[in-house]
This record gives sequence, structure tokens and C-alpha cells, in this order.
Amino acid sequence: MNRPSPSSAARENHGPASHLATAELCLQRLDFMGARSILRKRLDQGADDFKTWNLLGVCWAQMGDYGRAVEVFRRFSERKNAKTVRHKAMFNRGLALFFRDLEQVGDCSVARTMGPRAMPTTVQPDQLPRDPFTEAVSIWQELLRLRTHSKDIFFAHLSFAFLQRGDLDRALDCMMSALSMSEHFYLTQYILGRLFLDLFYLSAEGSHYPINRTVAEFFEVEEFEIMFKEGDRCAVQRETHLDIAMQAFLEARRQNPMSLESTLGLSHTYLLAGMLEEAYESLAHAEALAPDSLQTLEMALVLHQRSAAPPETIRTLVNRIREQRRLTPRQPVTNILPAHYLL
Repeated sequence: MNRPSPSSAARENHGPASHLATAELCLQRLDFMGARSILRKRLDQGADDFKTWNLLGVCWAQMGDYGRAVEVFRRFSERKNAKTVRHKAMFNRGLALFFRDLEQVGDCSVARTMGPRAMPTTVQPDQLPRDPFTEAVSIWQELLRLRTHSKDIFFAHLSFAFLQRGDLDRALDCMMSALSMSEHFYLTQYILGRLFLDLFYLSAEGSHYPINRTVAEFFEVEEFEIMFKEGDRCAVQRETHLDIAMQAFLEARRQNPMSLESTLGLSHTYLLAGMLEEAYESLAHAEALAPDSLQTLEMALVLHQRSAAPPETIRTLVNRIREQRRLTPRQPVTNILPAHYLL
């Protein structure tokens, strides 16, 4: 009886295609060390294909080894490969550089700075890069000039990068471009929620950050929701900003019910709207997804503090947060923005 010969793809990739599928599954399950072990074995056996190296680069990036990841993505983005390969590598390189800077500066959004905090954290400003996110933004902008596919994903990430840099006008412009192309990427909806949460906090402080009339029209802001106008800009009441943020987080969670970040964002907006029952319902969803996550525990503490929970409940949560910070002093930057590398 003759054995079936391996597929041409398997021969070309120096091993069964199932190995790559297994490595990708490990990545999805956040088993980065397991994926790395499989991929290194393939390389030891002579594989030198983009799929293997790209997955390994994603592993390194997810494990915080951004230098190695960036080098892998740079190599393939500069090779004379197929256009799709080069552009995937370029986007992933930009994302690894973005997360590298984000790990150093932390969440610089207005909502994080001015929003409810469970417990104080230590900030080390001497470690901050001088001009964060510049490399990532430059790569993504170049990518937009090179291709037509996946532009909504690129615009969404650019929007978040500009949000972190405090450039709300450019963040809004990129968000409108992303939504004009597709409203069905949960991360776009999550970033939209984060963007309007910042606008809410700015309005809540009395500064009433005026948005462009084009932005107001795009998001269907009614005339009665506009407080005053300044040329081609208008100040929108904060309740409108909060409502847009809430609807965005709701849509993000609908599109991806497993997204912890979207679920906690929704709980946050419910809390700001005074909808404590709904905030607790979203928190329960988050606790089902990741009960020991520091994000979940901190949101739980904020909610219980706002609802005057018994002192014992507060003490228990504080102790759990301290223990979690002790066990994982280096919190993953994907708590701020979920990683969406192109595989």
C-alpha cells in the first residue's frame, strides 16, 4: 500500500501544515511559549517561510521582546516578497513598535488620567521616550499610501495612536475613515468608545473641546445637542459624547463577546451614566471572562466604592489587587489595546 505523498505546501514549508495551525491556535489561546517552541522546531528543520517567521515575530512581540519582533517584520517588509506579505509585515512592525512605546509611556488617554482610579500606581517619567508612537504612525501612514486592502484596520490603529498623543482632531479623522470603510471590526468600535470617552471627560471638566462640524454630522449629532459654535467647530454636550461611547462599546461587545476590554469599557460608561445595575451586569460578564484580571478587579473596586459596599468587600478587593500587582508587576500593554497582528 502506497503512502499518500505530502502536499507541495507541506514540502515547501519543511513540515506538516498542521504544525503552523497548531502554533496559530497556541497564539489564540495566549500560549506564546508553546507556539514559540513549535515554530523554532520548524526553523531548526530548515523552514524559512514568511508564515513561520511572522508567527514567531508575533510570539516575541506578545512576550515583550519587541526588538526581535521588529527585526523579523522589518526583514520581510523589505524583501522582494508578494505585496500581501510585505504589507502584513509592515503593519505588524508598526504594531510592535507601537506596543513597545505604549509599554514605556502607559495609557496617556484623558479617560485614564482623569477617570475613576481604584488604587494609585507608580509612574517613572524618567523612562518615557521623547516622542512616542512616531515610528508606528509613520509606518502605518506609508502603508495607507501603498495598498487598498484592510485600510479600515490601519485607520483604526492610527486613530488610537493619535488619541494616545492627544491629537484628537486627527484621531477623529482617522476614525471616520475607518468607519466609512467598515463598521464590523470590533476593535474599531472599541477605539471609537475610547475616543468619545476622552471627549466626555474633557467636556465634564468644563473645557468643552469643540469638534469639527463634519465630525458632528458624521456621528449624527442633533442641533439641540450642540451647546455653542466657534466658526466651523461646535461644542457638544457631554451626555452625547457618553452616549456615543456607550453605543460603541455595546457594538464592540456584540461583535466580540470575548473582548474583556470592550466589556469593561461598557461598565465604565454605565458607571458614568449613573446606571449602576447595568454597570454591575457588565462587570459580571467581565468576571466570567477573566476573574483574576487586574482590570476586572480594579473596575470591581471602583464600582463597589461608588455603591458604598461593606468595608470587608473593599478590603478583600484591595488585597486581591495588591496580590495581582505583586504577581504580575509588568502588566501587558494589551490591557490598553488588544493586539491584532496580521497572521
